[in-house]
Amino acid sequence: MEKTCAEHEIYRGVIAALADRVRQSAGIDFDFVSGGERRDWFFSTAVAARLGKPHLLIYKDQGADWHWEGRVEAAVRLDGKTGVHVADLVTEAASYARNWIPAIRQRGGEMGWAFNVVDRAQGGAEALGRAGVRAGALLRVDEELFAALRRAGHIGQEQQEVLLAYCRDPHHSMKRFLQEHPEFLRQALCSPEERIAGRARLLVEQNPYQLDPALLQG
Repeated sequence: MEKTCAEHEIYRGVIAALADRVRQSAGIDFDFVSGGERRDWFFSTAVAARLGKPHLLIYKDQGADWHWEGRVEAAVRLDGKTGVHVADLVTEAASYARNWIPAIRQRGGEMGWAFNVVDRAQGGAEALGRAGVRAGALLRVDEELFAALRRAGHIGQEQQEVLLAYCRDPHHSMKRFLQEHPEFLRQALCSPEERIAGRARLLVEQNPYQLDPALLQG
């Protein structure tokens, strides 16, 4: 991450901003910085280094390793230790509830704060609060952001309305989009990128939006 920080100004700025936000909100009276497998590590590793704190790597199976001064070793116990979790984004905080918070608490530790680069304003911060974790973010994707983007001329009225609809009700807006643009799903299913095609197949199999079977078959 040191090489990336040195070579990329935007990334370096994000890490500096995250570290500053941690200092302002959580102070320095905590024991470690944690990050979840594996996208979080792109930010949490660099923030831990900048703050001079041990880094806790948390895996999706709730395993955990210490990463500190070039060494990696198993994190067996965290008795009495409190950490700050750093992540790329928070949506509904499902990964926090399912993996990151339990991995820390089952070792006797606590997640005191969660700092995200982006808060998608879909209930994640509130869910963290109910779990006893204070939350912060560099950017919140909400109505104020969309209004600012329109004032700056980056988006038009139609784009703003689409973004607002998704922000207010992601499930309904996605269902309506797929109904009005059936070619989107067909193109995704035929995509040469397996990640895109795989997600499209999963949508067809699970049909979370309760779409008309004819649309899915098409």
